[in-house]
Amino acid sequence: MSNFTYLYVLVSKSGDTYYEQTLVSAISLRHHMPEANIVLLVDDKTEATLIDNRAEIKKYVSSIKSIELPNSLTNVQKSRWLKTIMPELIDTDFLYIDSDTVITQPLTEIETIDVNLGAVLDKHSLLSQHCNRDLINKNVKRMGFHASVNDKHFNGGLLLVRHNDNNKKFFQTWHLLWQDSVKKGLSIDQVALAQTNYLFNGLIQELPGIWNCQVEYGVHLFTQAKILHMFVTGDLYNRRPHIFMDPQTFKDIEKKGITQNVMDIILNPMKGFKSKNQVIGGSAVDYFNTPLSRIWCLMYCKSSKTRFVFNKFNRIADILLTKIKQKKA
Repeated sequence: MSNFTYLYVLVSKSGDTYYEQTLVSAISLRHHMPEANIVLLVDDKTEATLIDNRAEIKKYVSSIKSIELPNSLTNVQKSRWLKTIMPELIDTDFLYIDSDTVITQPLTEIETIDVNLGAVLDKHSLLSQHCNRDLINKNVKRMGFHASVNDKHFNGGLLLVRHNDNNKKFFQTWHLLWQDSVKKGLSIDQVALAQTNYLFNGLIQELPGIWNCQVEYGVHLFTQAKILHMFVTGDLYNRRPHIFMDPQTFKDIEKKGITQNVMDIILNPMKGFKSKNQVIGGSAVDYFNTPLSRIWCLMYCKSSKTRFVFNKFNRIADILLTKIKQKKA
């Protein structure tokens, strides 16, 4: 058995896109690392769905590890449950990789990098400059947690974890704090991750952004990125226009499997970016991450009914801007 594991966590049912996302990422990883030990960690209900078309992923992973979880948990909670107990289930050093990713080159270097527990900064930004710092601070205040250590708030989408007792204790604490968060209506795990890192005096070491290039914020890393993190899904607050392999792509995979067009994107990820793009920076990034901006975006993009409401407001805005320009003239 390999002494290093590449690990995915999958909780999925037919009709969502989590399986398809994981399949794409696993294919890209296997392409670049044919001999890698790739483990898929699932709950028992997900394992039962890995038949027929959904059995395709078995060709690309080395093994599947299934864990029985309480039926009372939602699928989101099941995925976080598995993620926060990973060292209890994997007996090697491992690299946890979120499903909504594409691997762009071999990752062998990560196996020997001198880091005990590693992650990349969330949004490639210090917390004090983070576009979502107000929301992060609101969530940690709600929990009585701390958001950062030395202004660093880490993204949980990629974690390098060495197999040792200290990391096991770290994850055990993370699991308990995440459970506390769930009891208070906060199912996300990153807030509890930040508090755990605080309690362990900043145990997480910063990895270069190329290991978890969060595509909306990592334009400067594209040419060197080893892993592209796409943020395919999200709730009302976090949903945004998809600039790379949008949800419809994954719906197509569900119906048609891995077509030649999809495989071409997997092997040449830059082809996955939309032709209609615009790079923004500075305060515009902060604006586009405000709740108001995202509501406008949802109204514009979601359906013809919401677009109609958007257009009503847009016409009012156009009239106001015209009057402002006339007064300045």
